[in-house]
Amino acid sequence: MQRFAALVRRGEATIGERRALLQAYRRRLQEQTAAIAQTIGTLAGKIAHYSAWEADPVRRSAILGDLPERDDMAPEYGAAKGDA
Repeated sequence: MQRFAALVRRGEATIGERRALLQAYRRRLQEQTAAIAQTIGTLAGKIAHYSAWEADPVRRSAILGDLPERDDMAPEYGAAKGDA
């Protein structure tokens, strides 16, 4: 914005250049805002993933280390007894 201030000091002849600087600055801010919004979306997805993981009792057991051996697990979560 130092460039902008210098243009202001030069007077009305620089109005077009000042407008162009402000437009360029607005574009940069819009790009940064879009990047931040994308990052927020990515974080929201990761938070949802970990929340779902924690809410699943089988996954939670795996996290806490008290999950039974694979052969002891129900078929919907792994191999049934006798399956290899």
